[in-house]
Amino acid sequence: MSDTAEKGEQVAEIDNASGRADKADEAGVAEKPSSTERSSRLQPPASLANISPEELDMLEKKLKRKIDLRLMPAIIIMYILNYIDR
Repeated sequence: MSDTAEKGEQVAEIDNASGRADKADEAGVAEKPSSTERSSRLQPPASLANISPEELDMLEKKLKRKIDLRLMPAIIIMYILNYIDR
């Protein structure tokens, strides 16, 4: 009878271990990609592949300026409203 109980405990431990692994997979927990995998996925699009570094810097500055002009007014208003609310 004790052999059956021990086997049942072993099966339960295996099921619990596999259940934890399944829950980790479901939760989106995955191994971090290696640097070679990341670099292969972070290739620039074809439209930017042939642009010189100076032109890329200029385009990046323009993009940052656009983002700043869109976000900063909203952030400033939220800051003022937060101050008024206190």
